[in-house]
Order: sequence, then structure tokens, then C-alpha cells
Amino acid sequence: MIGTQSDPGIMVRVMEDLFVHSHHQGKQQGVQYKVSVSFLEVYNENIRDLLSDVEEYLDLREDPIKGPVVSSITEIEATSGQEIMQLLHQGNSKRSQAA
Repeated sequence: MIGTQSDPGIMVRVMEDLFVHSHHQGKQQGVQYKVSVSFLEVYNENIRDLLSDVEEYLDLREDPIKGPVVSSITEIEATSGQEIMQLLHQGNSKRSQAA
């Protein structure tokens, strides 16, 4: 799904297209899009934040406006597909089981 540097997979292509398309549409419509990224793992009924350096389990909460949310999860504003792919690689290295 990720592919290689010389032959990028569908995830890399979709992330790049997301930013190209949102930038183009934003210019046409006079709006600016913001992309926030979180990466979590649910393993043995425990939730872990894979983008945080803190090794602790997180809680699932019900927000009256947003619905179900993971409390204290890291949210990073991404500006490119390449940045998202770096975050995915970073998170994958912290998983309990191999990707």
C-alpha cells in the first residue's frame, strides 16, 4: 500500500492528490483547508497514541458535539502528503505488532 520511493503505492498517491486537489479547490472557492493527523492503535482492548512519545493508554470518551473521541490524542496539522507518510512511518515503528 505504501510502495517504495521509486514506485509509490496508493496511500502515497492519495495523500499527494488530497493536498493538490484541496489547494486547487480552495483557490477556486476562496477557502483554506486544514488537515489534522492522528494515529492510534487498538490492541488487546487498549488504545495507544502512536504519534506520542508518552507510553500510556488512552480513554475513549463521548463528546456531545463530535461524538466518540479519544482523549489526549496527538493531533498534528499536516501540510503535505509527504509529511503524512513520514508520520505513518513514525507511528508504524511504535506498533505492538508488525505493520
